[in-house]
Amino acid sequence: MKKIRNSLDAECFKDGIVWFYPLTRKGEPDKEKGRRFYFAERNLTFKRIFEARQIQAEYTRVICVPLTAPGFLGKMKCAVIGGKTYRLESVQEIYTAFPPCAVVGLSDRNIDTRL
Repeated sequence: MKKIRNSLDAECFKDGIVWFYPLTRKGEPDKEKGRRFYFAERNLTFKRIFEARQIQAEYTRVICVPLTAPGFLGKMKCAVIGGKTYRLESVQEIYTAFPPCAVVGLSDRNIDTRL
């Protein structure tokens, strides 16, 4: 029997847990509407650095989360990883990955990184 060769590389979300929150009117994370996901760290490449410059921001971290519904991260404005709060700067949904995922660019929430 021939061995089937599969060229699919599955994404692994094993680096930790991230909580995404929308903001309240006071600018604080709305704990009632938070969503929890496992995430994987991504490299901060030249492409992402230039993308951050286009939107006049500076990424602190780039993570990848499973994509559960298209556009759900558009309402989320902050992320909490290990007790540290980050601001969502950009979200790129990748449907060709297995499983589909969203690559999220994060910056420090307390520091204004906008240029």
